[in-house]
Amino acid sequence: AFGNSGYFGIPVCLALLPSDALSFSIGFDLGATLLIWTLGPILLSSSPLPIRSGDFASGLVKTLTRSPATKGLLGALVIQLTPWTQVITSAIWLPSRVVICLALMVVGIRLSSLTFSNKPANRDLLLLISPSLLIKLFILPALMFALSIAFSLPSLMRNALVLQAATPTAVSVLLLAEASGKEQNIAAFLVTSSTLMAIFTVPLWSIFLR
Repeated sequence: AFGNSGYFGIPVCLALLPSDALSFSIGFDLGATLLIWTLGPILLSSSPLPIRSGDFASGLVKTLTRSPATKGLLGALVIQLTPWTQVITSAIWLPSRVVICLALMVVGIRLSSLTFSNKPANRDLLLLISPSLLIKLFILPALMFALSIAFSLPSLMRNALVLQAATPTAVSVLLLAEASGKEQNIAAFLVTSSTLMAIFTVPLWSIFLR
């Protein structure tokens, strides 16, 4: 369900939509990033929260407060409230780029481990992730389009949200799989396959929206 709304979605918005749509795409990306880094670790946890237990609420709050996304959002809000916003932003510009590069290196290392010459194994993986590809590239953007129509959203907002929903699987999914040590090859194959397919499906959604 989580798409590459930052590295893929925002450039798509800049390329296919007027500049006024950028704020909607960034808002979608911020919300998706917060969700994936709060719910993702919970879903992949080896000891899931006891849903029927009285400790569920406190456990959920504890997990959310430990999330790097929550800490990052709170830190950004604090920085925005200080008179030194520009200075702090300039100071963390380079470190943030280093972190992004390291994250992309992890993705590259995992992708390089895929054995594309092993055709039977790849066919099995493709069959395994086919429902995920269908949901991510077709069903989710169709659902976003239906919700936009139901709530009578402006066309520019609708188009931005639908294109963001149509983005391929987020790189964060692979990073979470690496961090939890679960199904890394499946996650890598899903990220790769959905990105390659999105090169064709996103323009189709753009044509449909027009």
